[in-house]
Amino acid sequence: MENTILEIIQSTTEGRRNFFSPDTIRMINYRDRPAVINHYLRTETAHMDMMLRLFAQQQTNDIANSIVRLTVPSRFLEPVRVTATQEQISNSLITRETQESPCAICQDTISSGGVVLRHCSHGYHRTCILQWLSSSVRCPTCRHDIRETGQASQTSSASA
Repeated sequence: MENTILEIIQSTTEGRRNFFSPDTIRMINYRDRPAVINHYLRTETAHMDMMLRLFAQQQTNDIANSIVRLTVPSRFLEPVRVTATQEQISNSLITRETQESPCAICQDTISSGGVVLRHCSHGYHRTCILQWLSSSVRCPTCRHDIRETGQASQTSSASA
């Protein structure tokens, strides 16, 4: 940005030198010279003002970016993986040997090796729910967080 601004200043200086050269000034009608020179200077001033605003804005952005880089940890915006501990998973599962309902994850019937979640009694194959809980902390059916130790609050539209 600074190189661009320097190039603009050099170009403006060269343009001014060319405009105010005796040969160029003589080409302008004597009566029109004050108005033409005035218009040139106003336009040049507007360009300089715009360039100064852009430069100031760039400086402000550079300062803000430097402050952010110095004060915010580098890993601040990286996603945080939320998982349950093995203890939380063990405490949330209850083994049920006889359960003839479909697993909500794989949709196969749970004939043996089934478990239910303690808070909601939703049933799954042990392998299915363990794989699920390795990447999520929520019941796949009702989305209850298994890390919460209390019972899920049962609300219905009938209770008010």
